Amino acid sequence: MSRFKVRAEGWEARAHPLAQHRVFAGGAAHPGPDRSVLRLRLGKVGEGRPSSNSSKPDTWVHPGTPVVLVDGTPCVQGYGAIDVELPLGPHDVEVQAGGSRGWWRVESAPNAVTELDFVNDLYQDRASGRRWYFGPAVKRHSRRLMRSSRHDQPWLPLATDPPLEVAASLAPMGPSRPEVPAGFGLLVLDLRWEFVWQRLAHPEGTGQAQMRHYGEPQPSKHRPWLEAPTLVVDDVEVEARWARLCVPVRPGAHVVDLAVPDGSSADHGFATLQETVEVAAGRIQRSTVTAEVVQVHDGEDYRLYVMELSCESHRPAKALPAYPDKRPPLRRMDGEDRPHRAYSIA
Repeated sequence: MSRFKVRAEGWEARAHPLAQHRVFAGGAAHPGPDRSVLRLRLGKVGEGRPSSNSSKPDTWVHPGTPVVLVDGTPCVQGYGAIDVELPLGPHDVEVQAGGSRGWWRVESAPNAVTELDFVNDLYQDRASGRRWYFGPAVKRHSRRLMRSSRHDQPWLPLATDPPLEVAASLAPMGPSRPEVPAGFGLLVLDLRWEFVWQRLAHPEGTGQAQMRHYGEPQPSKHRPWLEAPTLVVDDVEVEARWARLCVPVRPGAHVVDLAVPDGSSADHGFATLQETVEVAAGRIQRSTVTAEVVQVHDGEDYRLYVMELSCESHRPAKALPAYPDKRPPLRRMDGEDRPHRAYSIA
């Protein structure tokens, strides 16, 4: 099976209902003097391996159907090849696929075509998404390439209110050795969300073949996505997204406040987190903030619900490792007394 084709109807790449740009089947869009074309190939390698007892699918993969956001708004969902017309100028492209899976800056120029690939590696059973690639199109996706491609991402400035003494940045997801400004320390926040549970409201017709290939029983006309968090560091609001953020700060203790729409209501409830982080002069202090998310499936609709926000502080270091890609373990919903499973039937 080609990694950029689907096996079941309903998971094909198409425009998201909230798309603000024109979307065409792969290869159908044409650039012009006032627009460029973003050519996406969205796929996966491997498939989930169901257990020998199909009534206990402990090893089915996590849901990971891609949702592509352009400048923070959903644009494309599903697997396959598809084109997006973009107006001239810079655009930030982000993929969410059962978690925060990567970003790329696209410079839209007249009559230009930019090609990006997203590939999720499903060979790891439960650890679907442990290896993934998002970046310029390549002929063959190897695990080495999936690890190394993130070096090519640029450093991008982040807006802050009020302005900081030294600019904050969105950092590449590959290993890097950022420069720490003289007299400052560097607060690095790896903001990520990860699917840890799936709850099915209707157990009949769960679709074992679909679960094996997509980690989900049915496709969806409206894929869920997680909005960008709100981040405040010492009363300064920092433009945030699900990625690696670098914020220069003076030596000392700093208060980090994070709020994430938790999907619990139409008017937005929020999951919140507050941490105090000690940053030394000339040092890099990194913390990983993870939103653990349940995907709820009720009829044809999916939605995401944030169970918990957690923060893990790492030891000071001179260099940054790759953006974290190992998923947290599956979790049972509150009140569950059944053995640990990849999904729960309400």
